[in-house]
Amino acid sequence: GSQFPVTGARRLAILVVTLALVRGTLGAVLNAPGIGPDERGHLQYLQTFTANGWSGVQGVEARQPPTGYLLTLGAWWLAGGATDPQSQVFAPVVLTGPALAARLVSVAWSGVTAWATWHLARTIWPTRPWTAILAMILAAMAPGYLHVMASVTNEPAATALATVAILTAARTIEAPLEVRRVRLVTWAVAAAIALTTKATNAPVVLATGVAIGWSLRAGWRAWLGSRPVQLAICGAIAVAILSYGALLSRHPSSSYAATAARIWPEAVVAGSIAFVRDGASTETLRTFWHAWDYDVAWPRDLDAAITVSLAIGVSLAAFGAILGVLPATATTASAIRTRHTALWFPVVAQVTFAIVRYGIGSIAGAAMGGAAQAKTFFPAIAPASLLGAAGLVTIVTLMWHTVARTDLPLSSVAAREGMGSSTPSQSSGQEDPSLVRVVTLGAITCLVATDFAGLAASVWRHARWLVPGTA
Repeated sequence: GSQFPVTGARRLAILVVTLALVRGTLGAVLNAPGIGPDERGHLQYLQTFTANGWSGVQGVEARQPPTGYLLTLGAWWLAGGATDPQSQVFAPVVLTGPALAARLVSVAWSGVTAWATWHLARTIWPTRPWTAILAMILAAMAPGYLHVMASVTNEPAATALATVAILTAARTIEAPLEVRRVRLVTWAVAAAIALTTKATNAPVVLATGVAIGWSLRAGWRAWLGSRPVQLAICGAIAVAILSYGALLSRHPSSSYAATAARIWPEAVVAGSIAFVRDGASTETLRTFWHAWDYDVAWPRDLDAAITVSLAIGVSLAAFGAILGVLPATATTASAIRTRHTALWFPVVAQVTFAIVRYGIGSIAGAAMGGAAQAKTFFPAIAPASLLGAAGLVTIVTLMWHTVARTDLPLSSVAAREGMGSSTPSQSSGQEDPSLVRVVTLGAITCLVATDFAGLAASVWRHARWLVPGTA
């Protein structure tokens, strides 16, 4: 069924969301003005939108569609952003009420992402509450993610809406035939809103559509032939999305999409090489896991030690996730298998997009085009965290039973869920709660420790702005 066997898991999920909101609020209050990625550009968007309307938006973020700013603009205006002189300063040294209100809207969006991640995990793993909690923690509490989610930006809205689109896709794939058409409409609406929030959502959102199509591939001809009305509705939505995107593109010929369409094969090769050669992979890891404030530089040896440790953990998680989709064997029988297309398709699409984007920047010599920032991967943070959680559980389970020299438990639950092999003797859908609790507690400890250390370093570095008259 769809109910978790552990009734306390839902309460724990609520606790995680609360922790993320409290932690995000703390960052929103303590962070110095303007230290968030491109925060000054997003502030300028709010300032000029309030004064001139959408047609008069100015600054480096002027190309962004307004959808992701709607709630932020409302909070900005209600807090006095149109009349507060300090709020009109491009590079403020004081955290004004309107700017704080805008940051708190970002924090609220991060709570939506956390809750949607929980429901995505609940859809994928209806009988694995602890793995679902682990995935939720990985998605909600990464220090670099919290840093961006506590700043004035459209990233939180874009990430939340992309996650909702992935969730609706997963529910569409899992839905019985009699309710699938309703779920499809829900997914189409969620996908349209996510696409019109930020262009970088496109790889993930379009991948969810491919995932749904892939899941229906066996009977797609009969399905298409019997649903002309639904197809017409979906076609109209697609036309509306494309038309809206065309209107939002000030210079379509110079967009990343147009450039990628021309040179993507070269960009994939160049991006892959440059990602390693230029240290982009390391920088992406840093800005996701332990660079709370991009301006804070840890001591070199400490930074290297943290980076290497996290790289090992991420590599193990990725290896475990790949093991989870291989045919079951005697040594991987208890691996949590995640063949779910709603997870793999968006992650692969977003990784490819990041590499192509970096490749375009390398070919063109554009610094911004080749920027290696973790926020590039945020639209896929939920499915990536689910795969990472499944991979960690797989590796820990495998290592534990290897060291303890015990047989891995066998079950047919995975077969019944369609996530493992078809023979009861080959797969396991049950998690070992004690092992997953250990992994979950370890993840919480590492994330909270690095996060609060990073926040403390950031506040110390920018402490002058907190003292009146010294900023």
